[in-house]
Amino acid sequence: MGNYINFSDLKVETDPENYGTTEINAYTAKISHDKRGRSALEIAADELGFNGRADIDEQYQEELGEKVGDFLEKLARAGHTSTFYQSNEGLNYQVPRHTTMFLCQFDYPKYLQQSQRYTKAEDFISKFEGNKDVKEIYKRAHGLYNNMISYEGTKIRKEDARYILPLGTAAKHIHQNLNFVSLANIYREIEKEESRIPSISKKAVDEGLKALNHEEPVVFNKKLIDIYNENGKGYTVTNMFSETNEAIEQLINGEMNKVLSFCADVNFQSNEYKECFLNLSNYGQMNPSVTGFLTSMSLSAWHQFMRNDAVKQSVQSIYDAADKGEIIVPESIAESEYLEEFEKLFDDSMNLYSKLREDEGDDAIELVPHALGIDVAFSIDYFNFKRGFIADRKHGGAQWEIREIAKQVDQKIRHH
Repeated sequence: MGNYINFSDLKVETDPENYGTTEINAYTAKISHDKRGRSALEIAADELGFNGRADIDEQYQEELGEKVGDFLEKLARAGHTSTFYQSNEGLNYQVPRHTTMFLCQFDYPKYLQQSQRYTKAEDFISKFEGNKDVKEIYKRAHGLYNNMISYEGTKIRKEDARYILPLGTAAKHIHQNLNFVSLANIYREIEKEESRIPSISKKAVDEGLKALNHEEPVVFNKKLIDIYNENGKGYTVTNMFSETNEAIEQLINGEMNKVLSFCADVNFQSNEYKECFLNLSNYGQMNPSVTGFLTSMSLSAWHQFMRNDAVKQSVQSIYDAADKGEIIVPESIAESEYLEEFEKLFDDSMNLYSKLREDEGDDAIELVPHALGIDVAFSIDYFNFKRGFIADRKHGGAQWEIREIAKQVDQKIRHH
């Protein structure tokens, strides 16, 4: 146990028989002006002969491109967003954990994935399979993880043991429900000047587009995505894989082992303030400030916290967090015989990350353990106070860090 590790290949596949997106996207735009009152699919069937069959031939695709290709480009240039939301596709991923963190930080697409709290970590997806130092770190992490979840000595729950696993750990059985707009938003973030997206994550997105393009080339193509993104549409995302988040860095004051309230004045003309930070509050010229809560949590907890998409969030750059190097240790491990080995492996992993990043750049992030702390700012509205986030995350079944954060926020609001 712990003497070997497995590496998996990155996989991106479409749901079976994903047909009709082009027709739906193109002809929903005509619904409001169709004098015969036809549905989008009826319009597509009448004008293109499309009947939803799975075996679309090459001639049909050519005719489809000729008839609606220019029309879709015109809609994209005009920022006619609603049209491109009308039909969704499905992709299935097997990717490293840092890629799921990149993908899941977007409010759209939507995801379902195999729970990482209860399933056993088995293998890794790495850019550095041939690097003996990387392989040794993975081997040690896998060995300690297996020892902690075994019945030999103190048994640690899987959701706590995984804190020592690196972000190169494979995440399997992830289903993504997306449309053209959500894919365009992902590319918009990838191509921002300040983005620092690992190459495996970029490859996963490219492979997804390639798979969708094979079935729906008229809609899912990079040219149309670029045209759409030129108009500046698309909601901002709190991209943890960015060079920095100055707004968060200005708020941080020492180590944060509890939830802090904050109110920050904002210069809306300053480039220092990321758009995602401004999303924490409603804009108002008479009150140019952002209010909310600030805390630190492990990457393990952040992966769950970010998926509360009704809670407005802004997060520290993972690269700034790695430079800071804060470790968060679950209580179960802190009180066990594994603590010394846990902390030593964390330090060795972070040291190798720093060394590797000098030569390999952002791809080195896969070495960072889930125990790394990252700073998060967020705001809570009335719904999330009474019925949403706070109510859901205070109960005993919630992840322990998020449960503690929810309790502290609840107390601060009630005793304000």
